[in-house]
Amino acid sequence: MKKFKCALINVVALLMVCQSSSSLNNNSFARDDFNDLHSIIELENFINDFARTNQSNLDVLSNTSFVFDNKDSKSFIRFQGDKAVVQIFHGNNLSYNKVFNLNLDSKVLFDFERKSTMENYFKAKFFNADGSISNFGKEHIIMKAFNLNQDMLDFVLAGPMAEGIEDNYIDVSAAMRTGINRFFSYVWVYHAIDRLALDCSLDQVTIYDIFRDPYQFSVYYSFDNKPPRYEKFLGVKDGEGYQGALDTLFYSIYNDNIPDSLIDKIVVHDYLEFQDKNDPIPGNYSSVQFVNGGNKHYRHQKDSDRISISDTCLSSFYQDLNGDVYTLSLN
Repeated sequence: MKKFKCALINVVALLMVCQSSSSLNNNSFARDDFNDLHSIIELENFINDFARTNQSNLDVLSNTSFVFDNKDSKSFIRFQGDKAVVQIFHGNNLSYNKVFNLNLDSKVLFDFERKSTMENYFKAKFFNADGSISNFGKEHIIMKAFNLNQDMLDFVLAGPMAEGIEDNYIDVSAAMRTGINRFFSYVWVYHAIDRLALDCSLDQVTIYDIFRDPYQFSVYYSFDNKPPRYEKFLGVKDGEGYQGALDTLFYSIYNDNIPDSLIDKIVVHDYLEFQDKNDPIPGNYSSVQFVNGGNKHYRHQKDSDRISISDTCLSSFYQDLNGDVYTLSLN
């Protein structure tokens, strides 16, 4: 079951790459419309008129088909880039088959080729050689899910990298998990809305808002005239710390359907706060360290404080892509 759910993550990644590509549009015409096309010349004129009308919409031209139904025959026109393929069937027998070159502007054809090249480029960047999602793909999906730009995401990732033991996957993962738990906490989300004076609803708050909520994560602020510690990790794209922060945030989008290879590395806990190893824990709370010398995590999140994923901005992300993927991935 876990492999099935993780496969769905790759499905979403593929949808993210190809979301600008249109699906096949089938348009059926009445018999009288077909009868207006009395000759191959008129058919070719129809094709070129349609192409010229829609040449600004590359998605339409890249994958559109028409079906003309007649009493004794059926004709198919499929547009593919700068060409149109026409096939006419009488019964089950193909009686006419021709490829027409469309009269399109050279700029439109250039843009179409460039778009196809860019899509192939992004597909290659989204996936590793073994078919698994790449770090580039993970970052892209995180930004779409949480409505972030690259600077915002880099800000979020840098915080846990700075809070945890440097370049330690597990300790950084545990720190990121605290931020994620706050993203799903009514108390912390409304705290961010209040302290940041946000004019937004619950499902518009992002993980970026949680991490920039004033004075919640000390690494974002200067002490003793020293620059904020997070700046050292801003824009870092390699190392165990980066990987721990990225993976933990990425799989949280999928309700922590973690692949077997990371199940012993990504930390899943329900704590809302942590202290440095040398700082005392307030009150009577007990604490947990996930690695020797790591941060001390405490204060469990209450069930009544937990926000459903369907009430966060993640809900819109999945609904925009595919309702079925949303349901299967999160149940």
